Amino acid sequence: MNANLTGYTGDPRIRWTEWLPWIVAAAAFFLLPEYLALGVRILIFILFALSLDLILGYAGIITLGHSAFFGLGAYVAGCLSAKAGVSDPFLQLAAAAGAAGVLGVLTGAVILRTRALTLQMEELSAAKSLANLSPQLRVQRSVMAADQVRP
Repeated sequence: MNANLTGYTGDPRIRWTEWLPWIVAAAAFFLLPEYLALGVRILIFILFALSLDLILGYAGIITLGHSAFFGLGAYVAGCLSAKAGVSDPFLQLAAAAGAAGVLGVLTGAVILRTRALTLQMEELSAAKSLANLSPQLRVQRSVMAADQVRP
């Protein structure tokens, strides 16, 4: 094997610069509790960025409908919390994953039969259709109103 490979090295130790974000996050959790809502939003967008990096960077799949699954999952979790009073995050996570899975099965049945540019256009149309459908739903106003409530 070539010892001059780019990328990962054989040293499994974590450097101090890799611990720094975790230390800052833990300190902010205890020292700035009034900013926890902001921290949660930051973590949500970090999760979205990491999932997009995984699908685009490592898998090499060009996707235009990625945000539709993310948005539907957030919408379902928000509706469960605001309308149904479900406060268990694992139940919300399971419902969000289930809703995104159903959307994946419904759109995948059509989208996966195409290739190249047609595939991308159908992904984009599925994402835009879901975005256009969301204001038509009645529960959206209550979820958006629940987002404005401060503890």
